[in-house]
Amino acid sequence: LGAALAGGGWNPPPFTLSTLATLAQDGPEALWPHASSGAVTAGIAVVFGVFAALVVTGVILVRGRGRRPDGLAGRKELAGLLPKGAAA
Repeated sequence: LGAALAGGGWNPPPFTLSTLATLAQDGPEALWPHASSGAVTAGIAVVFGVFAALVVTGVILVRGRGRRPDGLAGRKELAGLLPKGAAA
């Protein structure tokens, strides 16, 4: 993403573990020689940030489903509306 935006072209390397090792050891210049390393690093950071935001949002949404809603009446509030409570 960063290489394409910086003018390095859209020529991604194959998605393999050796590519990841090359990126970690030799830096972005080894994979995209004509692209700015700052642009490549920024592209990686943006993709990682979006992925992290999606994961955090998903976790928050899933954790919120198991909770009991606070706005509904419970047994104590409904006791006066039941036939036994209305007769008293």
